[in-house]
Amino acid sequence: MTIRSDNADLISNVLKLVDNAVIKYNEANQRTLSDKIHVTEACGCLRYAYFRRKYKLEGEPNYTTFMGIAIHDSILKFISDKTEIHVENDIIEGYADAIIEINGQKYVFELKTVKKLPTKPYKSHIEQVNCYMNMLGIDKAVIVYVQRSDGKKTVFVVDRDPDLFTVTLDKARYLKKCLEDNKPPKIRDESFCFMCPFRKICEKESD
Repeated sequence: MTIRSDNADLISNVLKLVDNAVIKYNEANQRTLSDKIHVTEACGCLRYAYFRRKYKLEGEPNYTTFMGIAIHDSILKFISDKTEIHVENDIIEGYADAIIEINGQKYVFELKTVKKLPTKPYKSHIEQVNCYMNMLGIDKAVIVYVQRSDGKKTVFVVDRDPDLFTVTLDKARYLKKCLEDNKPPKIRDESFCFMCPFRKICEKESD
């Protein structure tokens, strides 16, 4: 048997097949956005959410997204029979990963895959599960972080915060108005800028 790696044309075509498969997988798992603001849009960078709705990105093989979705969905389907729970009101909508019950206490369950385990939950994730708790009438949530490289995990318990939910709703209203007025939001999350696919557009349209 001969093993060769010097056929550049063959290798290029094989790699394109793999990349295209990843692109198709990611696209198939991307939810269609409605007129309502999604919970994750209101809890993240508002400028990113704005540009994502205004500009279509060329398909790129984002392997981080691919691995995140694959791990997330594979674990979630064995967690509970109550998963991907749709929640909405007149302003926002979203999908809670699951509702679990342990020792008689109900929890909103949220699973996140990360490159490195955090020492505390990310602010946007707290805000996200807080929306689900308020919309589902559940007082506690657990955020589980899974490290993609080796499966190490950490868990954080979050309590429902009605005041924070009001802040999120205000941001959602603001984002919706910006979309209607075709004006990018002034509020941004600069911690996300280094990896944002809309960075150049965002900088061009900055005040």
